[in-house]
Amino acid sequence: MNGRLVDNEKNMQEKLVEKEKKMQEYAEKRLGETEDYFKQQVEGRLTENEKQIQQRLGISEVKIWGHGQEIQQKVKESIAEHGTFVEQVAAVVLSETVNEQGYFTRMIPMKQIPNDMTQITGTYGGGCLYVERKKIETSDNFKNLIKGVWGLDLILYQGCYQMGGFNRRYSYTPRTGPAIISPLNASLSPRTLAMSPNT
Repeated sequence: MNGRLVDNEKNMQEKLVEKEKKMQEYAEKRLGETEDYFKQQVEGRLTENEKQIQQRLGISEVKIWGHGQEIQQKVKESIAEHGTFVEQVAAVVLSETVNEQGYFTRMIPMKQIPNDMTQITGTYGGGCLYVERKKIETSDNFKNLIKGVWGLDLILYQGCYQMGGFNRRYSYTPRTGPAIISPLNASLSPRTLAMSPNT
């Protein structure tokens, strides 16, 4: 009877070991299947997410490009709309300088108008002078313009053209071109005639 019990015990242990082996194999198999399934799910989701991201990125790029075009168009319209005003403001604001005597001077705006004419606006709200462009191309033309329009006689003195007496002396320097006519006497008012060499 003891022998039978020992045999039964051996059989039971073998069956237990065998069942344990089968259970372990089954668990490993299920674990592998679960891992494979999980990997497939994750890869599928990643692929799907990547596609969605690419689509959204493409849509965003198109929107950004469209907004960029709109902004460029609005900037062009704004520049065109405000360009003249900005030029006028710049002519007034940027033209103020301090001359040798410490006076603030303002450039006289020169504007090209049709029929080869240049409009020279007077300082401090003065009237306009209309001159043919070809008459102010050189410093001699400019000197002759002053002489012809205002009847002033300019005299060359120490490299400067001067006009008037002791109290009303103005000069024009030929080497600077038609740029500035400024008062020489510090007691004079700060009215200064200046012309742009660009026109």
